[in-house]
Amino acid sequence: MNAQQNYNILIVEDEVGIFEILRDIIFKVYPDAKVTHATNGMRAIELLRSDIFHVILSDYFMSELNGLELLILLRAANVLCPFVLITGSVDPLVIRTAWQNGASAMLEKPFGQEAVKTVIAEAIKSSKFNSIRAYGSVIDEKLTPVELYLPERILNLVIVKCEREGVSLSDYIVALLKKTG
Repeated sequence: MNAQQNYNILIVEDEVGIFEILRDIIFKVYPDAKVTHATNGMRAIELLRSDIFHVILSDYFMSELNGLELLILLRAANVLCPFVLITGSVDPLVIRTAWQNGASAMLEKPFGQEAVKTVIAEAIKSSKFNSIRAYGSVIDEKLTPVELYLPERILNLVIVKCEREGVSLSDYIVALLKKTG
């Protein structure tokens, strides 16, 4: 693919310094790319409601919704764009779970510039140009896997929020993932 294309890349990273490093590496290879920053998985979901991304790069360790939880939610909603999980953890369970849930690649911290370039190039080559808003009609049938695979920590937070707002867990997840506007 041509490096001059206007790719839309989402970086989900809570550390601004690491986001800036990734952004700068991307701009060296794809100077016309649009790079969007989300500080956690929940913010990434908000952005995915209104925009289509060619590639998502996400840190694993983040508050609210970590990178693995974000990957699981997106795949459960049938969002198939390339997803690169960035982690300093070599926990075999995390790595295995990421691969089983459709991670396109892993980027281990600390990462080098060439590793980032290679991962981005491969992800862009395989991009399906998908977003949550493109799959609003299939979200309902994907709720069971979402509820089954969400980590207990996230389920507990969501259940408390649902009780506070008087909505069911299923309705909350549908509202979270459905397209807006």
